[in-house]
Amino acid sequence: MMPHTRSKQCPARQSHEHGFTLTEILVALVLAGIVMASLYSAYITQQRAYKTTEDVTAVQQNLRSAMYFIEKDLRMAGYDPRDSGGFGFTNIVSDTQDNVRFTLDKNEDGVADATDYIAYRFNAADNTLQRDGGGGSFFKIASHISSVSFVFFASEGVTTSNPGSIRTVDVTIEATREGHVRELQTRVLCRNVGL
Repeated sequence: MMPHTRSKQCPARQSHEHGFTLTEILVALVLAGIVMASLYSAYITQQRAYKTTEDVTAVQQNLRSAMYFIEKDLRMAGYDPRDSGGFGFTNIVSDTQDNVRFTLDKNEDGVADATDYIAYRFNAADNTLQRDGGGGSFFKIASHISSVSFVFFASEGVTTSNPGSIRTVDVTIEATREGHVRELQTRVLCRNVGL
């Protein structure tokens, strides 16, 4: 007897296969692209805002720092605890200028030594505000400075270029960084001159 062989039969194919159609995949890719583009746009906007804030903050800190030094030093212009009479403003050529130099008795000995002065100047070549504390060399105290102005006033409130009559000084500093411009202005009473 012959062995009976069974033929293998394939299960019946289903008429609906599970999966994604090409159209569904393309729609998903387009939606994912739109989401990614909007996230990237938000990231770029945030980066620009951060950079702007950083630049403006740097300019403002730079101005405040420079103004702090100038105010402190100008208040001491003419400091003469022994009343020797040899201290005050020097090298004033006009009632408005971008530099200032004044003397003060740093060591309180009553003698105007060669180092008993402080000077400030604007250096347009590298856009810095520089300070010489009496050593003969200027050092940068602020960068990104676009202009500095010292305006000298007599006790009557009129501008003056006479070093002996200066009582107050208006200081204006303007700084620029990456297109962001800020200005700081103050009036300093020179409490040690004209006494």
